[in-house]
Amino acid sequence: MSGSVTGKEAASQGRYIRKLGARSQVTIPKDIVDYLQLKEGDQVSVVREKDHILIEPVKMVPKNALYYEVGKDDEYITVDDIKEAAAEARRDYKTGKLKKYKSAQDMIKDNDWAAE
Repeated sequence: MSGSVTGKEAASQGRYIRKLGARSQVTIPKDIVDYLQLKEGDQVSVVREKDHILIEPVKMVPKNALYYEVGKDDEYITVDDIKEAAAEARRDYKTGKLKKYKSAQDMIKDNDWAAE
């Protein structure tokens, strides 16, 4: 194991002294939680490497995710999301919120966003 350091010296090096609590719990320092953008409920991986412990954030993707995009806010689309969007489209169609076009060209002429 590493040598001893004072509390201030350890914090300046990103090292912290923590007491093992009830049920073997250890609190991760707030600046590390903030740096890793962790929030309550996030999962972490805990690995023993010889006499060191490595804790890393883990991003879990639901089993029913059909599409997954990595980014600041990892996003995914599930089968349920697609079913919900389809149901909303059916409701919009039945209530007349959707406009019908005779051709794709007519739709493009009527919508500025389609020309982009």
